[in-house]
Amino acid sequence: LAQPIDTPVLEGSKATFNVIVNGPWPIQWLMNGQPITGARQTSYTTEPVTKANATNVYEAQIVGCEKSTPVKAVLFTPSATKSIGISFRGGGANGAPTLINSDDIAGIHQQAYWINGANAGSGSLPDLGVDPPALIVDSDNKESTVTFEWQASGSWGSGTGDASATQRMLNGLIYANIGSAATLTFGNVPAGAHTVIAYIVNIPLQFQEANFTINGQTAQTYYIRSMNADEYNAAPGFYRGSSTDAKNRTVASYVRFDNVRPNNGVITLTFDTVAGSYDRGSGLNGVQLILNAPPAGAPPSITADPQPAVAAAGSTVRLSVAATGGDLVYQWRKNGRNLPNGGNVSGATSSALTISSFSDADVAVYSVAVFNPGGSTISRNASVRLSKFDINDSLVGYWKLDESSGSNAANAAAGGKAGKITGSATWGAGQVGNALRFDGSTTYVFVDDFTKAKAQIGGSAWVNVAAGAASDVAFFRNAQGNLGVGVNARGASLAGQFEVGLVLDANDNVLRLSGAIGAGPNVVRATGPAAFPLGSWQHVAFSGDGAQLRLYLNGAEIASTDYITTVNPPDMPYISMGARLNLADPADPASGLGPDPTSPNFLAGQLDDVALWTRALTADEVSQVYTAGKAGQAVTTVKITAPPVTPPTAPTVKSERTATGLRITYTGTLQSADSVTGPWTDVASAQSPFNVTAAPGAKFYRVKQ
Repeated sequence: LAQPIDTPVLEGSKATFNVIVNGPWPIQWLMNGQPITGARQTSYTTEPVTKANATNVYEAQIVGCEKSTPVKAVLFTPSATKSIGISFRGGGANGAPTLINSDDIAGIHQQAYWINGANAGSGSLPDLGVDPPALIVDSDNKESTVTFEWQASGSWGSGTGDASATQRMLNGLIYANIGSAATLTFGNVPAGAHTVIAYIVNIPLQFQEANFTINGQTAQTYYIRSMNADEYNAAPGFYRGSSTDAKNRTVASYVRFDNVRPNNGVITLTFDTVAGSYDRGSGLNGVQLILNAPPAGAPPSITADPQPAVAAAGSTVRLSVAATGGDLVYQWRKNGRNLPNGGNVSGATSSALTISSFSDADVAVYSVAVFNPGGSTISRNASVRLSKFDINDSLVGYWKLDESSGSNAANAAAGGKAGKITGSATWGAGQVGNALRFDGSTTYVFVDDFTKAKAQIGGSAWVNVAAGAASDVAFFRNAQGNLGVGVNARGASLAGQFEVGLVLDANDNVLRLSGAIGAGPNVVRATGPAAFPLGSWQHVAFSGDGAQLRLYLNGAEIASTDYITTVNPPDMPYISMGARLNLADPADPASGLGPDPTSPNFLAGQLDDVALWTRALTADEVSQVYTAGKAGQAVTTVKITAPPVTPPTAPTVKSERTATGLRITYTGTLQSADSVTGPWTDVASAQSPFNVTAAPGAKFYRVKQ
């Protein structure tokens, strides 16, 4: 699953190679084709590397099966461009504190002699109060006059591991909680145009948005969504965050500031968490100051992300990405891991990925990394799954609220439980048949049990909120008090599964539509940007597919939030509509359940046609449910048309001689190799017709579906 890589090493130091395999298989490492005695683990450390043995070639083999890519230990020549690297030890969890070794070679600008920052949220260097003194040295291991200090909310671990130099550099972190910016200051910096690189791999399963600002003689800010360790570990690499638009953040494991000129010898880097979840903010693993470094150039920029898709069994799925920048190289991923071409997959190293004969084995979350000499960037994830193309598939709750009297709300979904109406409620004309009117102070619907989602989830409803609403409003939810992710040592709320309603923004006193799910350690929330229309019928829907939580208003997507994992199983069995429920005394399980004593979030207005699925909804399904409701038709009347399953088209190829080489006209994916037996790789950014300029040696081309 992960190949070993050529590893830089200082002369006289040892190199370590690592592989990841897909089972508990016996491993044998080879040197120059011969087994190494006792080298039977997924990690192998060489003898000290010298000029005499630096030519050795190493491979790992699953015994009796596949061999890895051959690799070498490469004697490291330090760059003439000097740098200072500081790695934070971290502490608290996920393997931290972690020390980086003085002879480890790590970083975008590779260097040895990284300095270990203290395992605390604040500190300074040099630190003469420890034994031995913690000095600042540069990439030549020479003492520097530069000083460094930092102030942050605390320290933690990212979970990248400690088996390699890069893992050790990234595993510790300092973090900045929301509302509490972290500050890193270099002092006594010599005059010049320098580069500062900040490394950012976050705590597992967390999705944090952060701003990184550099201040010297001028200021510059980048807006990112911090990469977490789950994403990094699946496909290790450095991915540059370079967005200057807070509304279009890039997923990043580092940010790079070039042409930074110190102000009276001082360069300050600040970072703050602006959105996130769980109990701590975005982190920073390490930082490099590179003196008088040449700028790296502009990295790629993604202008159109791959979109989620559903497919019929046996059909063909095509995903695409649009990016700008020169010399682009693409690598698609499946569930975070690099995806090779072969079998039913083609285009894995191009801008368009094709998966033919789609089956259960292909159901996954897909993304693409785009590279060029200036850096790299990653697209948003896109969930791709099989579909029955039936709106009734996995419909587990459908409360039409079509009654005209009584205290019962029937459930039209097969096997679904009815709701009990409490308080002063009335029935009247709704958007689809009748609807239930809530009085805003006593009315709510209680469904004591429902079929719980285990992976994906979706829901929809029609609501008519009375004009004048001025506080949070609950439409329908599975939560007790605040939507939480489970009781823990920090006193978090009980784990709930979902909620949808209105939230009041205290900054501008505006009510906005909001939906949320519990997913892993996160409450994943999407909130609409505009004020919610009051006093008229509106259709609301949400969908969580394992890649994004999407929020819809009147058939159109208005907000989305990234996440990765399945929806949480809840700690309470019920659904409430029109109010937020809690115990009379949240600390006393026997105190009785009812409207939350402090924040009941009552609905004043009408609710109609509430539906819940244990799968995600597509944008087309939401649009059709909205269209049906506008016409007064029930959810179950929606008819979804499956796309036709067509057999793959056989690729074609024709070559013709030109004045300078060949012109290849083709359909399918163009691949090339130096030998007719391969290995074959996609020709990056190739388009038909493709021109080949004659050159010494042999080159072979083929096309495949």
